[in-house]
Amino acid sequence: MIQWDYLRVEVRYGELGSHACYVDGDPADIPPFEGAMATRPDRDRLFHDLGSRGWELVSTTCYSRSWEYMFKRERGLHGQKRS
Repeated sequence: MIQWDYLRVEVRYGELGSHACYVDGDPADIPPFEGAMATRPDRDRLFHDLGSRGWELVSTTCYSRSWEYMFKRERGLHGQKRS
């Protein structure tokens, strides 16, 4: 039976479209990007990074000015691609 790790990302929107990203309750550490992703918003760059490490988006919830995204990946996979 496959076991999963879960990760919660919250994006809080403020006035005039400002936003902050949190991963499991802590401020997101959004890695720098070069190339096409460099000009994308923080959320998109964070999601790109998570996807490259094996995380898959499984649900989205919106309440007030916050969006919550749940990701999962196979436990022990740690970004390695299955053959």
